Amino acid sequence: MLFLPRLQHLPLPITTSASNLLVIIAVFLFLVGVWCYTTYKLTCQRDISNLLTRYGNHLVPFVLIGLGVFIILDSASLTPLALMVSCLCLIGLIKMIQASQLKTQSL
Repeated sequence: MLFLPRLQHLPLPITTSASNLLVIIAVFLFLVGVWCYTTYKLTCQRDISNLLTRYGNHLVPFVLIGLGVFIILDSASLTPLALMVSCLCLIGLIKMIQASQLKTQSL
């Protein structure tokens, strides 16, 4: 039996025409410009700039990790248990790398 993937799982460039793809790319680039302009205007505000300078480095990893977890769970790529096990393994690897870096720095 021939396996045919469902249409909703095909990559976007395959399922759209060239003119629609150009519109999608133009809208994407326009919205990236809107985000860049908005962040520029926000960082020009002194209070917001100070807040981002103080807490930005600590906040960004949690936002990115949360976004990644949401994407993985929403796409059903991993079960919650498998995701938790992989996170614990990554934490263990990071701890091992940090320990070896501290060891080499002390030498």
